[in-house]
Parts: sequence; structure tokens; C-alpha cells
Amino acid sequence: MRAMAKGIDIPGDTIGGLPRAQVENLLERCKSATYGVIVWAPPSLNFPDADLTVQAACEFIKDINLTSRFAGLSLGGNEGAVTAGAVCAWQSGFPLRVSFASGKPDYDVERYATASLLANKESDLLVWVAAYTTTLSPPDTDVPTIVLGTPGLKLARPPAVFIPIGTPGVDHDGLIVRCDNVVSLPLQNLGRSSLPSAADVLAQIQAAL
Repeated sequence: MRAMAKGIDIPGDTIGGLPRAQVENLLERCKSATYGVIVWAPPSLNFPDADLTVQAACEFIKDINLTSRFAGLSLGGNEGAVTAGAVCAWQSGFPLRVSFASGKPDYDVERYATASLLANKESDLLVWVAAYTTTLSPPDTDVPTIVLGTPGLKLARPPAVFIPIGTPGVDHDGLIVRCDNVVSLPLQNLGRSSLPSAADVLAQIQAAL
């Protein structure tokens, strides 16, 4: 589409496996849009050289902005990992993989990797939080496990304790860091259920210790 928008002749009745007319129609819709947006989810781009596809989309957005208004939006997804990383940095001054066992932040990207801690039998308890989808399953481990998870979370084995929790922006209010690591977005409760938030459950566990 970028080449076609520049007036370059693209031969063939199909383009990228799609009928030529379909691609041409999409290009015209992009050109005529008052404010268009191209949205992509990086985890779904699981094919070779997917980064070049994203680059081509971004270059197309730059080109079309010369005569119109167009934006690109990368969906971070990733089960709130961007937010978790940002909160860890705010609280400790380090990225994820920080130990607080000594009473102060201790960052070690290798030593405090979850897989390494479990494999080396250096943990006596795993607390697993998965509040977004049913696919962020905890590792299959013999270590006693407490799971705070969305209902229907896939589990390799029954945990010692499972506590169902709600999803931010669906079952309760919350905040999430945008995928560009810049802006914190407020999430409103849509009232799907009355399940508690992970924060509330963890606070109750801490208060009971």
C-alpha cells in the first residue's frame, strides 16, 4: 500500500495473498479517512521478519500524514507486564527481577529469574498473579503455589490455594501503563462481576501474616 500510495506500479491480480481490488479499496479508505489508525498486536506477529512489517506500517503512517491525519497503535497486551515493570522501577529503581529479602532492593537479572529460582529449588513458595486472561498459566512446579487468577485460568496441576480475582477495567477500577511506557491510563469498572482485585487480596494476605 505504501508503494501504491507513492504511485509505484505493483503488478499482479493479488498482493500479499489478497485480491488486488481489496488492497486498493483499503488504500483508498485510508486516504479518505478523517483520522485513521493502524492497530497491531506484536505477540500475534509470529512470522519471520515481522519487525519489517511493523516498520513498513510505520513508514506508511508517516507518508499518509503528509496529506491527512493518521496514527499507529501498538497493543502492548502481555498480561500487564509493561505495568508491572513500570511499578517495579518506580518502587525500587530497578527493572523486574528484584529481591527484597534483605530489606532493600537487590537486582540480578539471572539470579532472580523465576525459572532459575524454581529450577534451583531456591524458592519455598510461588505466588502467581494472572488477572487478564486464562492463558497466563503458572509454571508446572513442585513448589507450593498460591494462585490469584482470573476464573478459568489454565493450570498444569492444582495449586495449594486458588483465589479468583477480577480484571482491571472490567471487574474493578485500576490503572495500566500504556505500551509506550509513558502514560498511566485509568481503567473504569464495567461491573462484570464482584470479584476482588489482586491488590485487595494481597493486602488482606499481608494483614493476616
